[in-house]
Amino acid sequence: MKVKDHIEKAKHNERFVLVVEKEFDIDFIDWCITALFYSALHYLNAFITHSKVRVPTDYKKRRELLDPDGENLLSMEYIPFYAYIELSEYSHKTRYFNHYTGKVNSAILTNDFKDCKIHLDTIKEFIESKGIH
Repeated sequence: MKVKDHIEKAKHNERFVLVVEKEFDIDFIDWCITALFYSALHYLNAFITHSKVRVPTDYKKRRELLDPDGENLLSMEYIPFYAYIELSEYSHKTRYFNHYTGKVNSAILTNDFKDCKIHLDTIKEFIESKGIH
């Protein structure tokens, strides 16, 4: 995929979140968290592609490639890197360990969702600072 394709896919996922958030409130907030993570993934794939590095096909290799402490061809700044890690962990937790229902779970997911939005904004700011739109 080209840089613009990754950006378009990231924005597509963000539009999904906006529609679901507007139409369903918190009923599908778990899917919104997952979609925010995949938006971040595509923004970072755009960064990797822009840097003329091959996009890894798995999460572990992508993480190693972007790790500021790594010894790879490409690394990113700490704050957006850890925003990506946090989004990844929220998404994983939501997909695989969200077995509870009720008001407490809704409150937790709502707070997680707010955090995820902040993390995605951090990644978008990083991407934009690199001249990627």
